[in-house]
Amino acid sequence: MQSLKPNLSQIEKELVDIFKVDLTDELAQSFVSGLLEEIDASSAKTLEDIAQKGSVIFENLAENVYGPLMVAYTAWILDAAKSILGNNSIFFAARDATPLFYIASELATRLGIETSKLKKLYYTRKIAGQADEIAGFGQRNVNEQMLKDYLAQQGVTDKSLIADMGLYGSLYKLACKKGLWEGKPNLVLFYSKNPNITGFLNTKVQTTQEMAQLGNLIVDCGECANPHKIWSPGQLVKMYEIVKPNLELIDNYFMQEWADAALNGYKKAAQNYSDGQNVNLKTEMNKIQKLSDDAKQGKFTGVLPYCTPEWSQKAEFLAAWDIGPVPPNGTKHGNYASAQAQ
Repeated sequence: MQSLKPNLSQIEKELVDIFKVDLTDELAQSFVSGLLEEIDASSAKTLEDIAQKGSVIFENLAENVYGPLMVAYTAWILDAAKSILGNNSIFFAARDATPLFYIASELATRLGIETSKLKKLYYTRKIAGQADEIAGFGQRNVNEQMLKDYLAQQGVTDKSLIADMGLYGSLYKLACKKGLWEGKPNLVLFYSKNPNITGFLNTKVQTTQEMAQLGNLIVDCGECANPHKIWSPGQLVKMYEIVKPNLELIDNYFMQEWADAALNGYKKAAQNYSDGQNVNLKTEMNKIQKLSDDAKQGKFTGVLPYCTPEWSQKAEFLAAWDIGPVPPNGTKHGNYASAQAQ
């Protein structure tokens, strides 16, 4: 039990330190202080009170705010998979696409997909040795053979489908250029800023500057404001010839509780869909835009007021793209081709 009297300043500092790894310091501070104010943490008598109230918020956000869009995206992924995969696996890029994995597990049987085909894939910037501007770590040398072995052991081939949130496909290009996997696996993103890569929102909503900003914001919220149980993995380990990611739990009581609550909310969103609730993309996106606008006025809504900073190497990266369209973009499954990202 965690029935100690809350030390609010310590709780806030620890949560900010966790969230700022994916957000900026300013966004993390605003998000956490707003969250603690929303759950009236200053009047909480125990840590459980804070955890329970926060769990209600994150479960509701997952089920009713982000969940409908994530369910629509996942159903689209599974539909695409039936067209292009045959008996090959669908990989959800973890951590960011972890909610999609659990949504897919709820939807798979109903949509005619074997659950054994659904897998989480831990191929992160740290594991690949690539820099991250917001997290503040630089490029480093890694054991590429071990990384290649991991991807092969997981079963990634040019027939696989990898689903991620967004935005550019930098790790995908790295794997193709270095021969870390065979050929060019299929890749889809929730929102794509790379016209060579299929983006779910790009195919469904007319691409305007406003939509581009909102698509970016939703990706940021899903990646950065969604509570996680583990840190983004940074190392592969080899045990009895099996290569696995070294998964490190986030040592924070609230994050563990809230991550469980969020996953439960995403599962409920998938069950709602299975029960016949249709997802109106325009309605759901307008809802998130309204909540973001409210957040700009200082109200905690669970939605970020602004996107995280644009990747400083975006233009250079896109100009140097030299591996062509990423399937299914540019293939006969043209209804999944990405529109030009803004």
